[in-house]
Amino acid sequence: MSLWSFSDIATEVRKLAARPSTSNPTAAQLNERIDRFIRFKLPAEVKFQLQQRFYSLSTTASTGTYTFPDDFQTLVPPAFVGDEAIDVLYEPAIFWNNWLIDSTETSAKPQQILIYDNDIVLRPIPDDTYTIRIFGNKRLDTFSDAASQSGLSDIDGQDGWGEVVAYGTAIDLLVSGGEFEKAAALKVFYDRVRAIAQDATAQMLSTQRSVPSF
Repeated sequence: MSLWSFSDIATEVRKLAARPSTSNPTAAQLNERIDRFIRFKLPAEVKFQLQQRFYSLSTTASTGTYTFPDDFQTLVPPAFVGDEAIDVLYEPAIFWNNWLIDSTETSAKPQQILIYDNDIVLRPIPDDTYTIRIFGNKRLDTFSDAASQSGLSDIDGQDGWGEVVAYGTAIDLLVSGGEFEKAAALKVFYDRVRAIAQDATAQMLSTQRSVPSF
């Protein structure tokens, strides 16, 4: 099975968007656009089940707020402190109804997590170092350089996602240039290749049980 390299995807994007000139966009600009599509737009439309795993957070005594990890799209239940399950909340009003907002409360092993506004808030505030594990969807990796492989085949076991990325990136490129009719025409084919890739992935996942990475 062949992998889609950056060069393969970039070449396909230029063909689909009718952008043969390497000055508009430049290779660097196209690389960045492809990266943005892979990391942000594609995961919002498609849930890559093999990218589901546990995020591990090591707490610091007397520190109750931590920054949401850049390399994760979402964090959802279940969550654990060691082997003990703890609640994950997303509504500040509900969370702060249970805990004092200021830091005068007694520190202890965390029992609840609030995920809100790019923060991970633990209560009680940790009194020691604990390992918190929260399930989530990890973002797809970026290209390390122009020659690197996208890794999409490694993620889902199928070849089709490279083509999906090429179509999606080409559509973004056309929309940014105001070529909405051409973008709409490509969208029809984008939906088709995405559906084929999703079906292939679903068939693969039905024959093997995906186990979250700890």
